[in-house]
Amino acid sequence: MPTLTRRHVLGSFAAAGAVALCPATAFASVEWKSPQVGDTMPVGEDQLLEIGEGPVSVDITALMPGEVAVLRRPSADAAYLNTGGLQNIALHRRTDAQMADAGGDEYYVFNMVCPHRGFAISLTTDPARPFACNKQGGRHGSVFNAAGMGIEGASQGDPLTQPAHSVTAAGDTVTLTLS
Repeated sequence: MPTLTRRHVLGSFAAAGAVALCPATAFASVEWKSPQVGDTMPVGEDQLLEIGEGPVSVDITALMPGEVAVLRRPSADAAYLNTGGLQNIALHRRTDAQMADAGGDEYYVFNMVCPHRGFAISLTTDPARPFACNKQGGRHGSVFNAAGMGIEGASQGDPLTQPAHSVTAAGDTVTLTLS
């Protein structure tokens, strides 16, 4: 079973409502669009945990409250054409405050693909708007809240999609299972 480690953590939204970013990852605000940020892959792609196609279980015990990590697997699904046939799956372990604000489960698992046109989603430095489409400008620029709901841009009112998954705890081990 693949294991998520501290190396795979992209950032944290736990520190008093602020974002603490891993030093090796350059995140920017929602207005980040620059030549260094492509449309097809999330920022911090060198820290993603690569997993195989099809059903897989991943040990996610190392993820702390407020932290976000990303798993990547190949996919022939047409929804991932704009991300090079790669399904990037974000795993956000919410804090108690985030669960109270956003509702839902402790672990929020979603596909890092914008519902508007299928471009990559990345983290921002704004905890009130933690996720945004890499494709900015024009008719794009979707921004999502911690609950995964589009709050700005072309995806306003649309949720981020979630892969079929389950999260289970057994003893001291927490496992994410993807279909």
